[in-house]
Amino acid sequence: MDLFNNEVGLNIGDEAGFFASNEELSNLVYQTHLEGNILYLNPLDFSLSPRYDINNDGVQDCLNCLNGIISLTQLIATDLP
Repeated sequence: MDLFNNEVGLNIGDEAGFFASNEELSNLVYQTHLEGNILYLNPLDFSLSPRYDINNDGVQDCLNCLNGIISLTQLIATDLP
């Protein structure tokens, strides 16, 4: 999600241009938020999520690393409650 939302922010910056003020950028980000173009994951449950397997070889790479994503987790647009 961070990478997705970071790209949204980078696109806003590219479109606004180098000389856009902080206020202009803030307004553009807020408008993007209101339009639901920024996403988050919900619900997250770190006690039930699968263990982290970075290379999908079936071996748990980090005993303490959980991503929080469970079968009920959905992408939610920021314009929704």
